[in-house]
Amino acid sequence: MNYIKRVNPLHVIVIVFGTAALILVLCYVLGLYARLQSTICDLTWGDFSYFYQCTHNFYNGRPYQSSLAQHALGPQPNAYINQLSFHVNIIPYLVHFLYDYYPNMYVYFLLHTLMPYFGTAFFSWQILKHLSPGTVRLNFTLVFSLLAASTFFVTMQYKTQPVFWAPPFILGAYYFVCREQKLPFALFVAVLCLIQEDLAAFSVGFAVYLFLF
Repeated sequence: MNYIKRVNPLHVIVIVFGTAALILVLCYVLGLYARLQSTICDLTWGDFSYFYQCTHNFYNGRPYQSSLAQHALGPQPNAYINQLSFHVNIIPYLVHFLYDYYPNMYVYFLLHTLMPYFGTAFFSWQILKHLSPGTVRLNFTLVFSLLAASTFFVTMQYKTQPVFWAPPFILGAYYFVCREQKLPFALFVAVLCLIQEDLAAFSVGFAVYLFLF
């Protein structure tokens, strides 16, 4: 009974919730890899096939060219299009450089999944370590448990959308704001804008928030 009184209930909640969240993410990822083997699964056509082909062409002398616009973007008058005519995505293609050495669908999906995951985890840890160094492990576990149990991770993986490279750069920019380091902050915001053109609007809103608060 004395032992039970000494246990922090929040620690128990975090352990149970964190374990359940990790199992949920693992089951989702394994199920997604299994479905990638199907040619009729929703995850293997549309945007996924479109961005996968654009990445393949980027490293084979045809940057941003796609013949799958009819399937991913609806009826188009031309057989081939330049992807930049729809969205300006620069950084996502550059960070897939390992795909050039191992060009297959699973490596592509693995890069798209793990690199944003680790980037998000790294800057989440750094922010919490800076703002609450005494409880960083507990807070980090709680934050990632909440994210894993929400739709955040599921959405990040959805059909390899380039915009989902944004979270680590958003967190990185915020981290450098907390550290009052202007040059790294400006660099991360610039990279964020190169992920996709509409993230420039987010950057403006973020700057307004910093100015006001």
